[in-house]
Amino acid sequence: MKKYLIIMIASLLILSACSNEKVVASTIAVSEAQTTTAAETTESETTEAETTAEVTETEAAEEPEPEKPMKEVKIGEMTLKLDPALWETVDEYITRTEKDGEIMTEEDKADMLSYGENLYVLRDTDALLWIEASDFEREDGFGTDEDYELYAMSLNTSASQNDLTGFRSDLSERNGIPFLDSFMTMDTGNYTRLCTIMKDQYGYSLMLSNYSRKNEKEYLYSLIDTITFDEN
Repeated sequence: MKKYLIIMIASLLILSACSNEKVVASTIAVSEAQTTTAAETTESETTEAETTAEVTETEAAEEPEPEKPMKEVKIGEMTLKLDPALWETVDEYITRTEKDGEIMTEEDKADMLSYGENLYVLRDTDALLWIEASDFEREDGFGTDEDYELYAMSLNTSASQNDLTGFRSDLSERNGIPFLDSFMTMDTGNYTRLCTIMKDQYGYSLMLSNYSRKNEKEYLYSLIDTITFDEN
């Protein structure tokens, strides 16, 4: 895991440039020694009991598991929502990793935990989600096309200086929010994608690092669809 953190930190240098089944109830035997009336009564009671048990058990089987509420993460003036079914905390990741038999040193654990609520892991993977906000204290704010173009140029320069090959950035938009979409292939063959949002005086970063399948970028994009900003 430590190597993944090193790769992620190296990537951050870029930014520094600027079916339910039906349950059948069990039958209850009726004694043949009972009188016909008693047998009929018992049979009626048994049928009712079976029906009640069947309905109860069926309802229990069809009742869905309660959904975990979305986790709200607020950074700067931005709030986004994380689906706990998709993203796990660092604590959960450490528990999963150790359960799977991978040894993590105390230093590795401390490195990951030091990111606090800025770091999450895509469940059942080693892909790391890093969220950050940088306050540039610009009174006039920023976020124009020109701002994004200049920032893309600075990222390209930084990537070149850090020998990050195959790096590219494109201006995109989701949820009515423009963002710079930066991508690179890592030396391991995995991928890193950095989405930068420039709004008011903040530069917001959402980075998914060390993901192995290109379609996993959609998990990152879906986070942008949940973003809201505080009203000034």
